[in-house]
Amino acid sequence: MKKYLLSILFAMFGIVTYAQTEPAITLTVEIDGNARNLVFAMTETGHKLQIDWGDGKLVETEEIAVADEYGATTTVTGTPTGEGIIKIYGNGITVFGCDSHLEGAHVTAINTSAATDLKELNVYTNALKTLDLSQNTKLEKLNCYNNDLETLDLTANKKLTRLDAKDTPLAKIDLTQNKELSYLSLNNCPIEAIDLSNNTKLSSLYLLNCKLANIDLSKNTALTYVNLNNNQLTSLDVTASEALGTLFCMGNQLTELKADNVTKSVNCSKNNFTLATLPALPCKTYTYAPQNALQIMKRIWQGEKIDLSAQDNLTGLTTEAQKTTFVWKTGDTELQAGTDYTMENDVFTFLKAFDEPVYCEMTTEAFPKFSGTNTFKTAQTTIETEPELYLTLTADVDGNERNLTFASTTEANRIMVDWGNGQRMTTDTIALADEYGTTTTVTGTPAGEGHIKIYAREISVFGCDSRVDGAQVTAVNTSAATDLKELNVYTNALKTLDLSQNVNLEKLNCYNNDLETLDLTANTKLTRLDAKDTPLTQINLTQNTELDYLSLNNCPIEAIDLSNNTKLSSLYLLNCKLTDIDLSKNTALTYVNLNNNQLTSLDVTASEALGTLFCMGNKLTELKADNVTKSVNCSKNNFTLATLPALPCKTFTYAPQNALQIAAEVKADETVDLSAQNHITGLAESPQTTTYTWMTEDGTALVTGTDYTEEDGVFTFLTKQDSPVYCEMTTEAFPKFSGSNTFKTTTTLVEGGSNIEGTRHNAPAITATRGNVLVTGLTNGCEVKVYNLSGQAIAVRAATGNAVNFSLEPGLYIVKANHISCKVNAQ
Repeated sequence: MKKYLLSILFAMFGIVTYAQTEPAITLTVEIDGNARNLVFAMTETGHKLQIDWGDGKLVETEEIAVADEYGATTTVTGTPTGEGIIKIYGNGITVFGCDSHLEGAHVTAINTSAATDLKELNVYTNALKTLDLSQNTKLEKLNCYNNDLETLDLTANKKLTRLDAKDTPLAKIDLTQNKELSYLSLNNCPIEAIDLSNNTKLSSLYLLNCKLANIDLSKNTALTYVNLNNNQLTSLDVTASEALGTLFCMGNQLTELKADNVTKSVNCSKNNFTLATLPALPCKTYTYAPQNALQIMKRIWQGEKIDLSAQDNLTGLTTEAQKTTFVWKTGDTELQAGTDYTMENDVFTFLKAFDEPVYCEMTTEAFPKFSGTNTFKTAQTTIETEPELYLTLTADVDGNERNLTFASTTEANRIMVDWGNGQRMTTDTIALADEYGTTTTVTGTPAGEGHIKIYAREISVFGCDSRVDGAQVTAVNTSAATDLKELNVYTNALKTLDLSQNVNLEKLNCYNNDLETLDLTANTKLTRLDAKDTPLTQINLTQNTELDYLSLNNCPIEAIDLSNNTKLSSLYLLNCKLTDIDLSKNTALTYVNLNNNQLTSLDVTASEALGTLFCMGNKLTELKADNVTKSVNCSKNNFTLATLPALPCKTFTYAPQNALQIAAEVKADETVDLSAQNHITGLAESPQTTTYTWMTEDGTALVTGTDYTEEDGVFTFLTKQDSPVYCEMTTEAFPKFSGSNTFKTTTTLVEGGSNIEGTRHNAPAITATRGNVLVTGLTNGCEVKVYNLSGQAIAVRAATGNAVNFSLEPGLYIVKANHISCKVNAQ
């Protein structure tokens, strides 16, 4: 009876269904209303799973197949709902698959951390960005291709034998811990380098369409199949793989291949092998044609030579040396030896120029598959006449080398330079002009009288700039260089520059020269002009309507018309002599620097995009710049607290300002009115009180009620002052007026009466005549200073004996000696 009951119990519970509290696998899928399949295999028989398809309800599956060598699995179908979060409950899952159709709903996330029995995972053709397999240490097969994986960490998966991660954006992968790996596919991944030195059991390798520049297979002795098509390999050695039967390496840049051990098939076509470098491999099927064209010079001059002798007398796949047949063509037309070219020992000299490019076809029994459409060819070359004189310049000859820079409008362009000795030196290929400013530097030593001649065509950039302490270019002629778009002749000794024929010129850097005139009326395409540090006093830019950048710093220009330069964005006019400037038409300006001119007013409000304005060191009393967004520096102008604008830009530098001009002298009982500098709102939200502090020239503060009285910014002096005095003003309206940047008035001399005496007992005697001031009654060594009426010290002397004498321009002066100051008339 007991045995019978046990049999019933085993029958009842022979199939186990797990109802875990935590799912073994969780995945998130896109919801499209369609059913999808999940694939499983278990570690042992008698297991069912429970699946929540997203609605919170557990659906029990049928019994799941046991994994075997034939790939037995069970497919479970359901329709994801809700947010597409599918939870799978059950132990012993060893195979799981949730691959999708290319055009169907995809899995966007998966968590297999609790499925620790997993040996095979198939998640291909989905939208996975990450895949954490750190807990799946038993994993042997992983198919995760066609996903969005940028990283894949497999360092914990040391039992992995198969990895297929092709068609993912993986740029690198670490396989050093996966020593059991026998199959690897990373096709179409942008991998530039890979370390396979630990993967010694690897037998099948697929790395097509990657970005590999080299690969080391010296440790991969078990390889039987390798596909490295369409990478960037220049050399390849597979001789360590003794069992290798098939090798594909077409579409690389190979010039060297070691593959004598491959038994069945090699395809190394579409590489850079020549007849001379192509290996003669013994495999059953050897595909070597076509190859990329043999690179020769893209452009040569009539009379130059092309040497193809290395492509003749080759053994190749035969047993003895074979002759090569050379046929030169232009299009489909065969050229004629003796008429179009000559040949001597397989070296070809062209006798004339051709309108169309030419190339050479080569055939030989050494490699007979080079025939028909697969004939081995050179690249095309253009046969041209030698270039004519294009540029000339005269340079100081000091025995040192100098550089010339060039860029070309066309590919494979070369030039010739005569450095002054009558010999034409041919250069290497000149760089093609591009947006990055790429150029080729040509170096030589000027000789003779320094007359350098450049023979060229199609040059768009030329530079002959010099060092400040080096030999200078004194003359340049660009009249034949009509292709020029950029000319760099800065830091030289040019007095003239004729650009009337350079109508394509876009950029001109001619700064730091001796140019007194510069005519740019023909250069209507000009976008950049840098002519700073030249003696230009005027310039006409009315025809340069494309101008975007202009620098005329340190030029003595008194006026400039920019009304037609409406595309101007950067303007540099520092240290000129401008008394006014009209920017009302320059709406595209983003940067303006007008420092150290003589401007009294400035309006930049038309330049709506203006971010930075520098206008310090002028004589400004008016500035309209509310539109400037980033930075304004208007310091060292003639603004007062009352006239300084309150600008809203992020960085506003307004201090210091020039001293506020007041009378050079006042008498006791007279007033100085500074009331306009009080109750200013400025950068504050409401009017602010100004603090006034009167100081003597030597830094002593005057005392209110003793030295002066104040009534709302109007000051009345009570006593004569021995030294000139000035007023410091501070206010929260403009808080940067502080310290050494405090806003001040000019100095004034406070006298006691209307006559010169106002002196004291033991005061020095001062006698003034026209252009002369004599001070007597001094102690030996006493310092005497003479000031103009603006308060500036113009002469300082120490007394010799008891007197000192000054020779001055006729005029009014203030003389200070023994702490006593007097105004004198030396007119």
